[in-house]
Amino acid sequence: MTDEAPPSVASTSDLLSWRASATPDDVLVRCGPAVARAGQLDQAVTRVARGLLGLGLRPGDRVGVLLANSMEFVETIFACSRAGLVQVPLNAYLKGDFLRHQLVDSGARAVVTDDEGAQAVGALHLAGLERVIRVGVEYPELAAAGSDVELPDVSPQGLAALQYTSGTTGLPKACMLSHAYQLRVAQAYYQAGWVSQGERVFTALPLFHAGGQLAALMTAILAGGRITFPAAFSASRFMAQAAADEASLVFGVMAMASAILASDPAQDPPKGSIGKAIWIPMPAPAQRDFSDRFGCEVTAEGYGQSEATAICLNPFDAAERRPGTLGRPTSIVDMIVVDENDVEVADGEIGEMVIRPRVPGAIFSGYWGKPEETLAAFRNLWYHTGDYGRRDPDGFFWFADRKKDSIRRRGENVSSVELEQAILAHPGIAEVAVHAVPAELGEDDIKACVVAGHATTPELDELFDFLKQRLPYFAIPRYVEYRSALPKNGVGRVLKHQLRAEGVTENTHDLQAIGLTVAADQRRGTTHGN
Repeated sequence: MTDEAPPSVASTSDLLSWRASATPDDVLVRCGPAVARAGQLDQAVTRVARGLLGLGLRPGDRVGVLLANSMEFVETIFACSRAGLVQVPLNAYLKGDFLRHQLVDSGARAVVTDDEGAQAVGALHLAGLERVIRVGVEYPELAAAGSDVELPDVSPQGLAALQYTSGTTGLPKACMLSHAYQLRVAQAYYQAGWVSQGERVFTALPLFHAGGQLAALMTAILAGGRITFPAAFSASRFMAQAAADEASLVFGVMAMASAILASDPAQDPPKGSIGKAIWIPMPAPAQRDFSDRFGCEVTAEGYGQSEATAICLNPFDAAERRPGTLGRPTSIVDMIVVDENDVEVADGEIGEMVIRPRVPGAIFSGYWGKPEETLAAFRNLWYHTGDYGRRDPDGFFWFADRKKDSIRRRGENVSSVELEQAILAHPGIAEVAVHAVPAELGEDDIKACVVAGHATTPELDELFDFLKQRLPYFAIPRYVEYRSALPKNGVGRVLKHQLRAEGVTENTHDLQAIGLTVAADQRRGTTHGN
């Protein structure tokens, strides 16, 4: 295997066939108790692809996939590719209007799902959805439905999938992903060394996200390795399960790693059983804790979006890694930092991070059904990420803020990320989200939406004094609102657009109105660190 598939590989379906031809008897995928060898999976995918077309679907039709990780999900991913159908991976926990939006917006004609998903879909009564294909019911019949159907040729630039954004700044948009894009993501992760030759990957990442489907599954196949998806994530058993699977790499998100670190060490496998771990994102101290406990190399810093999964990666090699950064751009994209006029800024200066492909298919092809938003995102021939950052002289990029989450107050830019970290340093606060609200004299005032911890909710004057000692005067929130919870989407991201829409409410405290401000002669002086 090499870091680039041969020219004949135009899609993930071709990638699977290439692997099946080279090593047909290799165990390729495990999902819970189900096991598939490369050749066996390739044959099953052909049957399912023909079955989908045999139902009357045509190349270019959209097929929703509303499933938890399973072998049927894996088969459907490749079958859609082989049949020229457009896969629409749907968060398995979607229901109601959240599910309706993505099915209606994509124009899905069919959905592959399970009993729980079928109930959620059935409750919507969608006229345009013609087929609900249930695992264990209609799905097994696919192989008999279209055994004589001819499979189409697939172009690398053809539409392979619609991946919905997280919706942190509005309704989720569908990113159009080409067949080439899916291959390029795998190529980038492999070339960066995150998934090595012959890697044995163990992950609970969901297949409805690009992390599970592209960064993990496709890269493992490209690298000549194999991948295991446990039936469910268990913090207390995950590492032992991975060791029993003889995994060389565990792959997940920070919340999983935090839960593992909080579990009983008595169930840990022997130290050093697993060589590598990827947890995105994860602070450097926690990386060290994980490495010390399990005896493995850890990396956790990368940068990507639904629009471009593989933008930056921090290498595993400790000599090359720069903790705290996003890493360097991958082999498939260029990235620079620009000002509000799209002029590149000097190293060390903060601006918006923008990217462009170095190879065809490196980033998404646009937003489905939204040409104006696509044009705006690609202005001046660079895709604008909407994120602020800076580049250092060694070419590493540092994240500063979401562009739409940035705050301009009293002539100063305030990073919501930094401000939230400062507020979270208060022992009585469990969660916080800050955002801008309109100020009377232009620019912004700042509102902090706070969820108290188990201790007593901090008094406003005590919280103000705490922040006054740690923040520049212009970054101290004017408004504070205590809440029982923050609104979040299905993957745990705070919905700041919802908080911005609520603005100042009857439950919001105005610190300025009660005299909690910093006098001009107190704006300088020694402050305590965070």
